[in-house]
Amino acid sequence: MAASQRPTERRASRCTPVTARATLVFEIAGYSLHKGMGIGKFIWSTTVSVGGHQWCILYYPDGDTHIESQGHISVYLELLSKGAKEPLVETTAITVEVQMPPSDLAENFRKLLEAAEEADMTFEVEGEIFPAHKIVLAAWSPVFKAELSIAFHGQT
Repeated sequence: MAASQRPTERRASRCTPVTARATLVFEIAGYSLHKGMGIGKFIWSTTVSVGGHQWCILYYPDGDTHIESQGHISVYLELLSKGAKEPLVETTAITVEVQMPPSDLAENFRKLLEAAEEADMTFEVEGEIFPAHKIVLAAWSPVFKAELSIAFHGQT
C-alpha cells in the first residue's frame, strides 16, 4: 500500500464531568428548644458520601459568627474531605480512521501534458508539435529543470 493510501488516524478525547447525587434529610425536631445555644454554636447532621467525598449539614440556631447572621439561623453544607476539591471527570478516547483516497497526481500531470490549453512551450519532433508545461517538465526531469531554470529567471 502506497504511503498516500495509508489510513490517517485522527484522535480526539472528551472530558465529561461526572455528576454524583445524594439526598441528605436533616430534620430539626424541637426547633425552638435549640434557640439560645449561642452564636457560633452548631449541630451537625450525619455524614453522607457523594462523589467520593464526605459531606454534612451544619445548623446554627442562633447564627454563625458573622455579624449579619445574628438573629437568624444559618445552614451550611460542609465538605469534610480535605484536599478533595478537584473535579471528577470521565475521559473518553475517540479514535477515528479516515481512509485517504489514492493519489492521482501522476494522472493529473499526464492530462496536463496532453492538454494543449495553457501550455507555455512547444516541442517540434519530426514535424509533429507537442505542447508542454515548463513546470511539469522541470518536475519530471532534472535536465529540463536545469535548462528551464534559466528561462524561469528571464535569461536566454
